[in-house]
Amino acid sequence: MDKQFFALIILLSVGFNIAYTQEVLQFEKITELAKGKNCAEAIALFNKTSPHLSSEEAGKKLEALLSITLNCKTKEFKSTAMSYLDSIILHPQSLKYPEITRSAFELKQAYVMFQKEKALECLLQLEAFETEAGTDSTRAVCQLKIGGIHFVNEQFNQSQNYYAKALQLTNSQNDSILAYVGLGNASKVNPVKADSFYQKALNICTQIDDSLRIASTLRVYGSFLSKTSKYQSAAEYLIASSEMYPKKKTFDLSRVIVNNEISQLFMDLNDLDRAEEYNQNSIRLCEKNKYRSRNGMTAVISGMIQKEKGNFDKAKEEFFKALSYFKKREKQNSILGVLGHLGSIAMSQNDMDAANKYYHEGKKVYDQIKNDSNKNLFLLFSGRRFKALKDYQKAEQAFQDLYNLGKERDRSEMCISALSQLSQLKQVAGDFEQSLDYYKSYKSLEDSIYRSDQNKLVFDIESKYNRAEQDKEIAVLDAKSIKAQSTLSKQNTIITIGALALFFISILSFFLFNLYKKVTLQKVQISKALNEKDTLLREIHHRVKNNLQLVSSLLSLQSRHVEDPNALEVLNSGKSRIRSMALIHQDLYNRENLTGVSVKEYLEKLCKELISTYQIDTERIKLETEIDDLQLDVDTLVPLGLIINELLTNALKYAFPNNKGGLINVNLSEIKGQLQLAIKDDGIGIDKTKKSDSSFGYKLINTLLHQLKGKLQQESNNGTQVFLTFDNYKIAA
Repeated sequence: MDKQFFALIILLSVGFNIAYTQEVLQFEKITELAKGKNCAEAIALFNKTSPHLSSEEAGKKLEALLSITLNCKTKEFKSTAMSYLDSIILHPQSLKYPEITRSAFELKQAYVMFQKEKALECLLQLEAFETEAGTDSTRAVCQLKIGGIHFVNEQFNQSQNYYAKALQLTNSQNDSILAYVGLGNASKVNPVKADSFYQKALNICTQIDDSLRIASTLRVYGSFLSKTSKYQSAAEYLIASSEMYPKKKTFDLSRVIVNNEISQLFMDLNDLDRAEEYNQNSIRLCEKNKYRSRNGMTAVISGMIQKEKGNFDKAKEEFFKALSYFKKREKQNSILGVLGHLGSIAMSQNDMDAANKYYHEGKKVYDQIKNDSNKNLFLLFSGRRFKALKDYQKAEQAFQDLYNLGKERDRSEMCISALSQLSQLKQVAGDFEQSLDYYKSYKSLEDSIYRSDQNKLVFDIESKYNRAEQDKEIAVLDAKSIKAQSTLSKQNTIITIGALALFFISILSFFLFNLYKKVTLQKVQISKALNEKDTLLREIHHRVKNNLQLVSSLLSLQSRHVEDPNALEVLNSGKSRIRSMALIHQDLYNRENLTGVSVKEYLEKLCKELISTYQIDTERIKLETEIDDLQLDVDTLVPLGLIINELLTNALKYAFPNNKGGLINVNLSEIKGQLQLAIKDDGIGIDKTKKSDSSFGYKLINTLLHQLKGKLQQESNNGTQVFLTFDNYKIAA
């Protein structure tokens, strides 16, 4: 009996192992078929497997299911793949295989990305799964995803809550940046609060070595600053972002977004040509990669540009594309904005039937949405429509709502539009005194925002050509100019001979007249070529100045996050040196002579900049300059300016401690073929026991002295006197 019992046990065990081995081999076969894209066979074989499996077999089954869903994504197998994904997610053993389950969630999210309710349902399922099987890190990523889907669904309060939860859970700097940026995006109705979140994200960016994350953060912040009319800062961040994205296909979508933002910035600055250029860049990238977003924000910006240019048919074509795109994705705020644009076009074309249609459709959306995004466009259109219908009370209410919205969100362009419309409305209504008051407020705000910011905008963001391309063009122009001058010289000789021969052969006068016209035309061409060369040279100096300013701005950005006083001093010194070079190229850009700079004007500007940089009280420390009015070549003035920058900085920082007053004298003159520079102060003098020759500043001075074949002599008698002579210098031609 005992022997029979044990034999039965052995037989059952062997049978079980054989069955297990067969199931495992079958799942491996399914995985192999799926990877080979033999989807129908893989699914048919899977459907034959047993539903009752051991824990070990369950893992192999989930792997096989995942392989099918990964490799069989065509429309034919979509419904099957979706059901298999749900099988993985809802499987009783899913908690034991978290990586497989997470992959299933990722795939399902991709399938339901544009179905708002299903996308949110999927993420909430993931949240429940991570609560049981995940870590703080995976839970934080889940919270970020849910915050993102709430933001896309325009549920901003819920979005903020989830981003805040992610921030509490994560220890990752990258995830912290995403959380702060998400909080900033969801808080845009409160610009001060949003700005603080973006600043926190940027603070973390300075601590990581991830150029793509930094580029993305700079882009989002730059876009936000542009929408709050802070154009100078917006330009700085957007140009820095665009430079960080690699010029590869993988990053084309990011470049589309940056081009859209820069195009929008130029729209705000009323530069439609450059706005259109960047919009066309976005369109080309979208069409090359077949991005669906071509019909989203890119189409909206294209429509806005064409609307402002008066090309209403082209504008409507773009807006209709955008309207269809946003309706499919149920993006209510974007729909409202497009309807506002279409309504404004209808008003401009005096098409009241279309205007009424867009108003009633938009009013339903306006009443449903809870946030204020794009309400300004609809309010502007509504006010214009009521004014055309002579319902002045409702028109005034719409424009007043637009003004209040602009004040609440710190959006100056909204306030400007509202005040302008209110002024016109009161004029039509016959209330001229109120109309004048609105007009004054409108002009005052417009001047303070647009004029000052356009003057302060230090970046030429378009950067259509780089320095190498410009040098190449200049070389071609030079060659053309030399060739044309040679041809002109020969033809002038022919003209002279012809003039002498004119006395003998009058019949040649006809041919000489034609030759004279040809030469005159060539003179014009040569003059044009030379003017183009000068323009390109001027543009080079402009771009060099801009690039130096960009470096200076980036150093300023970095210095905000540096607490070490020594490091901060190094950054400020670097900024000062860069500024000394930028002044030269700025001066060249503004001059007729593109090769030389007035030393007197340049050094006086440099001295004022340094005094301003170190916040020197000009009543305490006086500065006297005695500078010959020389025109020095750029190759001489750059090292000379850096030397003077170092010496003058040392005098301002160290010669007069404890608020002591005194005098600094700068003298530069040309004597007997030699450039002589003297910088003197009546301060405390140099402590000879402390050697400073090893400092970076002195090493820089010695290097530049060697370049200019200069000599330095230093004395410390009733202050410090530094005398320099230079033999290798060039006077500008």
